[in-house]
Amino acid sequence: MSDPAKPRRWRLDPSSPPAAVLEDRTKWPAWQRLWRRIMVRWALFSLAFLLPWGAMMLLAFNEQAVPEGIAIPILALLMTVFVSMMFPMRRWTRRELDDFARQELDLDAWP
Repeated sequence: MSDPAKPRRWRLDPSSPPAAVLEDRTKWPAWQRLWRRIMVRWALFSLAFLLPWGAMMLLAFNEQAVPEGIAIPILALLMTVFVSMMFPMRRWTRRELDDFARQELDLDAWP
């Protein structure tokens, strides 16, 4: 059971602004900057993966310029790197959301 003396913890979600931002429009520009920074970072991260992936797929399977024996391990390596880099990116995003909750909204964020 939860202890009423403990402060409530908040978990922010980048998909929609928190209620504190919706209630206080002075915090809206800070939320927009944070949201834009997170979305641009994820878009660039995805492009950094999709461009080499698409180029290798095109060269290997459409143009047949790269043998499949070489292309498939490269594609597997790209996928492994992409998936393994998603975890630090997720942690970075979560840390920024928690910092925003602590600094801008004065909420006790998740550790």
